[in-house]
Amino acid sequence: MIRAETAFDVSVKDLLAEISSAGKWVKPWVFRLPRNLQGRIYSGSNVFTLLSAMREYDWVSPYFGTFLQAKELGYPVPKGEKAVTRVIFAGNVVKKLEGDSGKNEIKDKLKAKVIDEDKKLVFKYSEHAVWNAEQIKAEPLLVVSVTPDELTDKVLDWYSKLGVCFHWGLGERAAYSPLSHSIELPRLEVFHEQAGFVATAIHELIHWTAKDLLPRELSSSFGSPEYAKEELIAELSSLMLLGELGVSGENQKAYLKSWLGKFEQSEHEGVLAEALRVAGKVVGFVAERVGV
Repeated sequence: MIRAETAFDVSVKDLLAEISSAGKWVKPWVFRLPRNLQGRIYSGSNVFTLLSAMREYDWVSPYFGTFLQAKELGYPVPKGEKAVTRVIFAGNVVKKLEGDSGKNEIKDKLKAKVIDEDKKLVFKYSEHAVWNAEQIKAEPLLVVSVTPDELTDKVLDWYSKLGVCFHWGLGERAAYSPLSHSIELPRLEVFHEQAGFVATAIHELIHWTAKDLLPRELSSSFGSPEYAKEELIAELSSLMLLGELGVSGENQKAYLKSWLGKFEQSEHEGVLAEALRVAGKVVGFVAERVGV
């Protein structure tokens, strides 16, 4: 069992030295915008339409294709598999003008750019049904980086024991919402490795404790010193618990380095010491309730 007063058996100066020498923080998961089967990212309202479909149908792959695109690439749409969303494509078309007097002339000038005396450039819109890569079994385009294992199950079990309300996202963010008192986690599949998911899940869990269990200020604006202090507390706590799980915390040290940078260098030792004191209490509290 972790005790608050011994949660981190290292001096503040030694820890600060390790953090200062850390490299650049690497985001442990990837978020991919919707794209066609050739990899071209969709634009405009199509992005929001397809992201909504991914959420609704629980798809991880960001790849979509029309019937013909899928067939040409060797991924024919299975019989009976219905398209559940449509995308809009826009293009420019040159047309001849049909009269240039009165209202028609004014309407043409408003609707299209006149490119010479008898032609105009107009927009043409077409709507096409698309299928997700998971529907057409396009194996090379499926996203499967991390799958559940003993480590990920253990941390999710902590969520269950503490009564944490959480939901899966597509990877736009990992966040705790004080308003709903809930956590959004990127799907397991979009993480590069298990350790990245575990560290992220623990980090957000620590923020979750700040509302009622171990009250801390969470209404500060992003990037402010108060916000930075809470980030330090959450990541130090994550670093401690990762150590208990036997997981490397090098990326966490890089993250700590980025938030310490919000303070003057002369303040680093004092800020880190205070954050470490609070983190020790939080870790002791969590560890006692989840049985670490």
